[in-house]
Amino acid sequence: MRRYLYGSATCAGQNVKYYFLVTPITEDLEEYGICVDTEEEYIEILSLSISWKRVERILSQLLNGCVTPVTAFDVVEDLIV
Repeated sequence: MRRYLYGSATCAGQNVKYYFLVTPITEDLEEYGICVDTEEEYIEILSLSISWKRVERILSQLLNGCVTPVTAFDVVEDLIV
């Protein structure tokens, strides 16, 4: 799995970093997920989509909404359902 920094924000006094997670499935196909990380906690949500654009939109919404690892799973679930 590869991890790429998408962006960071200061949320409730914490520095929060948002990452793309890329997992190869086959030679020509990749799955994308996200990681939301602070100094104290993090969450990885794998296998969200094979669409880079869809995951980029999710990351953008998380960054703009200043979502922390504690609430990231619930927010992502609401965004994809």
